[in-house]
Amino acid sequence: MMPIAVLPAAGLLLRFGQDDLLGKDGLGGVWPWMLPVAKVLAAAGGALFDNLPILFAIGVAIGFARKADGSTALAALVGYLVFDRVSKTLFFDAGHGAVYDKVVIQSLVDGSPSPQLNLGVQNPTGVLGGIIIGITAALLWERFYRIKLPAWLAFFGGRRFVPIITAVAALLLGVVFGLLWRPVGDWLSAHGTAGAGIYGVANRLLIPIGLHHFLNTIVWFTLPECHAGVDGATRNAAGDLNCYFAGEQGAGIFMTGFFPVMMFGLLGAAIAMWRAAPPDKRKTVGGIMLS
Repeated sequence: MMPIAVLPAAGLLLRFGQDDLLGKDGLGGVWPWMLPVAKVLAAAGGALFDNLPILFAIGVAIGFARKADGSTALAALVGYLVFDRVSKTLFFDAGHGAVYDKVVIQSLVDGSPSPQLNLGVQNPTGVLGGIIIGITAALLWERFYRIKLPAWLAFFGGRRFVPIITAVAALLLGVVFGLLWRPVGDWLSAHGTAGAGIYGVANRLLIPIGLHHFLNTIVWFTLPECHAGVDGATRNAAGDLNCYFAGEQGAGIFMTGFFPVMMFGLLGAAIAMWRAAPPDKRKTVGGIMLS
């Protein structure tokens, strides 16, 4: 849950930096000095959202490991960097549709255009990739942080061994995701209604144990992918939430019915529990409900 805790702050920064608030269509149109302020706030919020996979990788690793320390976070970071590069390379080699367009750029080699891996584009696996690597790093840390190696390799023993073995595991995961990601994404996009139904049932079943957040990140921020037209230009977007805000027709099917419940139903339930609490306990219950 640690990475999720940064989302409200990132969302507020990003929202205040939009054109209709502090930007050119809002206060920036009245007071021009607000325009650079809006850009700074939007950049700050965007920096967090753009790097959510890394934040989830580190946060999940620290949260899952029982005695986590700095080596746990380092292992998660190393693992995600390896996973990101390996899976992107396979996306590039496969040359599949939207994924190929997102990770490939044209570069001149000996005077001729040649496709090159675009390392500046976010990995299509998004937050899910970060979560998988975080869990992997945590499990490997638990297993190997006390490992003893031969004397001539003793320097690499213990906690120093964890980032190494995590990098190897991340390489294998990168290969698996690089080969299987496109078929899974194609199926989910082609069976929108059926996929939404399966997602809804699975989401309800996972809520009692708190694992619905894991499922939500897959369909809201990672799958499906789309090419949305914004202001006459085509923009790549990943995840039902991002495709919806990018203006993609038909997007939002995986969020249908969620936000009225979350915005008003949960608020009503919280107020009801606060009202039903004994008067001497209402202050405590109110604090819990507010948080």
